[in-house]
Amino acid sequence: MARKAAVEPVALAGVIEFRDEEFYAKKLFDSEQMRVLTFSFKPGQEMDEVEVDPSVLLYAYSGEGFFTVGKKEHPVAPGTFVVVPPREAHAVRAGKRGPFVVLVVIAPSPTARVE
Repeated sequence: MARKAAVEPVALAGVIEFRDEEFYAKKLFDSEQMRVLTFSFKPGQEMDEVEVDPSVLLYAYSGEGFFTVGKKEHPVAPGTFVVVPPREAHAVRAGKRGPFVVLVVIAPSPTARVE
């Protein structure tokens, strides 16, 4: 369950989860100003293309994969990030070799409400 306020540091390695059926999006923090999630992919899993009103930061935390922004796909490794402008199509997919974890920051929160 997402926190309303992050007053203590969070170790990402301790909150990452995977699913066999499809990639897993885990909400870590949510407020009207910002939503923070992890996207965890097993090899070959992907997130379909989406467009959202807020800006989105995609940060490759571990593993290797691909960020697609608009029509261009970018191979990424740990430490790489991209900022997706509002209403720009984007997608994420894992490579074939191992798990891929992405830290996602959406600002402002797309629903502007805490679930």
